[in-house]
Amino acid sequence: MIHFVREYSNKFIAPASEAIRLEVCGNDVFDHLHKSAYAGEPTEESDKAWDALILPTYLTIPDSDLLAAGETVKNSVRLKTGDVVAATGAYHELHCIRQVRPYVYKDTYYPNLTTTEENYLRGHLDHCLEVLREQIMCLVDISIVTFSWQSPPQRKPVSKSNSKRVCADWKKFEQWSLDHTIPLDVDVKGGTNPLWVKERVEH
Repeated sequence: MIHFVREYSNKFIAPASEAIRLEVCGNDVFDHLHKSAYAGEPTEESDKAWDALILPTYLTIPDSDLLAAGETVKNSVRLKTGDVVAATGAYHELHCIRQVRPYVYKDTYYPNLTTTEENYLRGHLDHCLEVLREQIMCLVDISIVTFSWQSPPQRKPVSKSNSKRVCADWKKFEQWSLDHTIPLDVDVKGGTNPLWVKERVEH
């Protein structure tokens, strides 16, 4: 089985493979007292952090690289140069988290949400949650999580983890993505500034 997996993974090479460098990390991702720039109540700073994080979502990739990755090019959206418009799975998953966050704080981001818009969002977010579930089950993080009692005593313990994890060097991957990204107002064959660009600008 392991031999088959190695053989299969060597058969298809994703364009961003050159940008993946693994490293060992040991941060406590369950530290409830620490809030990153992407978490917590909505602020101008957190919005800017998310905007910068997902900036290089859309890429331009030649057919040869897509075919090498096992992807189909049939009926793909293309730039007027002929290259295909694409995104990596990592940025699609970040997009999903980005879509969930405004809904959690919908009083801030969607103060006048109509029933029709809410139904659309729920359908979109259900898709996003399914994408994240599949990816979690695909990657299978085997780092260890333990639990501790906090002071003063709480009704239930909180999770903690200093277990070492093997992670990709995000900065290296992010730079590759920035090097291959396309402008938001790019023209594509079949139309100008299509809906997927407009949605990204708004949220």
